[in-house]
Amino acid sequence: MGRAVHLKFRFNSALRRELAPGDRRRWFLGSIALRVELRAVSLWTFEVYWRRLLLGSSAVMLAGYLGATTALFYWLGRNPQNQVGWTDILLAPVRWEEFRERRGDTAIATAMVRLKERDYVEGFHGLRVGLARSPGNVKGRLALASLYRGHDPAQALKVLEAGLNFSAHDPDFLSVLFGFYAAQRAHGRALEIIAELLAPARQPPLPGEARHLLAATRAALLIEKGRAAEAQAEFARLPLARAPGMEDFRIEAELAIAADDAGALEGALRRMR
Repeated sequence: MGRAVHLKFRFNSALRRELAPGDRRRWFLGSIALRVELRAVSLWTFEVYWRRLLLGSSAVMLAGYLGATTALFYWLGRNPQNQVGWTDILLAPVRWEEFRERRGDTAIATAMVRLKERDYVEGFHGLRVGLARSPGNVKGRLALASLYRGHDPAQALKVLEAGLNFSAHDPDFLSVLFGFYAAQRAHGRALEIIAELLAPARQPPLPGEARHLLAATRAALLIEKGRAAEAQAEFARLPLARAPGMEDFRIEAELAIAADDAGALEGALRRMR
């Protein structure tokens, strides 16, 4: 029969080990000491320096995490279009959405390169994957809508309208969206979207430049529908977010034509030069 063993545990809060002369204890992880006393009933005494063990384990885990972060950073960096930084990886557990967006931006940047190389299959797939991760990427959304536009306009419009939840503040995005509505002669739908975006209760409110573009677009659409008086009122209350541009002068000229006002038309044409 084997010798019976009795286990005993002691916990020590000291950070430094106390080693007496002739100490023959066995050490594990530098923080757990084992003393074996052979008797009729063998006594195994474990002394756990728990603070030392906690700090040592934390240091090992931190070093391992930093090492894994660095390894992943260099692995992702093999892609020249990589948008993920070392800090993004380090903070990924607490900022997962930001990390996911960076991965999406990388996929979109890579897809744009594939499209330039005429690899449309990989480019198309990369844009879809990238937008799923980073839906606010305007460049990727416009590129994907452009690919759909030639053979599936309805899907192209669906892709663009999905971006309203993420990019309604971006004038470039709005210009493409309402340009698409104009090409499809979807004036009614365009006016509905503008009304939603300019609603006083909308939170957060759009920046001034985006509101200016939307109001100018609404004025142009009202002219197109023969509602010159409403267009004139809309144009008169355009938000002064920027200096008037060519589109503003064009609308002013169209309003002058609708009102048969030669003087106003001459002034608008003069400012367009």
